[in-house]
Amino acid sequence: MSTFGERMRKIREYYNLTQTTLAEGLNIDPSYLSYIENDRKRPSNKIVRKLYQNYSINSEWLEYGTGDMILGIPAVITPVKKRRILTDMELLESITVALEECILKKRHSYTPEKKGKLVVACFKYFNDVDEGTTVNEIRKQVKAIYDVLAKVTNG
Repeated sequence: MSTFGERMRKIREYYNLTQTTLAEGLNIDPSYLSYIENDRKRPSNKIVRKLYQNYSINSEWLEYGTGDMILGIPAVITPVKKRRILTDMELLESITVALEECILKKRHSYTPEKKGKLVVACFKYFNDVDEGTTVNEIRKQVKAIYDVLAKVTNG
């Protein structure tokens, strides 16, 4: 059975985030996240709520290790900031929003795990976006990829 800290680390690794990036998304100091991952501290209820709201993490899984880690496709994580290079959080948000729009538009039904895998696959694909790539460009590309995947898988 894994520890609470190991499950926190698994969340971060699942989304391919650094401790700093996840800490920013939770509005905590990276050193505090390190303490949590090393089972030296427990997060507040506020942080557990943010993990659910931002990443659709099942609190039962986080607390006890039972059930699925992901309850559904992650919600919008942070508002998009106007800058030339997208942060990991902005990229993840753009991908998530675009995929959710595609799924709803096409009336497809995916398990939360499959949705999470689609987000992660797209995130890894776009992880090294060129300077100047906008959120709208990312979303358009994600929708095009989704359309191709839907045709190939007859989804």
